[in-house]
Amino acid sequence: MLLTLVIFYLLITIAIGLWAAKRVKNTADFAIAGRHLPLVMIVTTTFATGFGSETVLGIPAKFVEGGLKGVVEDPFGAGTCLILVGLFFAAKLYKMTLLTISDYYRERYGRGIEVVCSLIIILSYLGWVSAQVTALGWCSTCCPAARSASRWAWCWAPPRSWPTRCSAACGRWR
Repeated sequence: MLLTLVIFYLLITIAIGLWAAKRVKNTADFAIAGRHLPLVMIVTTTFATGFGSETVLGIPAKFVEGGLKGVVEDPFGAGTCLILVGLFFAAKLYKMTLLTISDYYRERYGRGIEVVCSLIIILSYLGWVSAQVTALGWCSTCCPAARSASRWAWCWAPPRSWPTRCSAACGRWR
């Protein structure tokens, strides 16, 4: 059943991608939808960009362990930053017709700084993607036979406690 749903989701996603690809004429169309998205879509895509397995499953575990002090930086800090950028910088940056933050640095400081900024972003995204894959790997090897949602919840703890949590939740450790 689950495999059927995953395959169905994959096929729908591919179909939407093929349909949308016909509408892409240039880089601006691809990166920012040609600046034709309604505000609701912009807000939801920005919100969704920051979500991953660590947000959906890691933050609740941090909250359970440390209370509100454990989750001050994410989601509260990240959300506050998004609001502040939206209030003070978004309109100015939108008028500049930029595609990326690196484009801003190119216009302000030159090509060299743009390249440095792009490299820093690439490295940070490699770390972010690595965290997602690591979380998926830990949880798929940790609790494949877990029968209850409460056992799964124990796997979503900070990395330092994974071996202890997984062995307590599943009764074993690989």
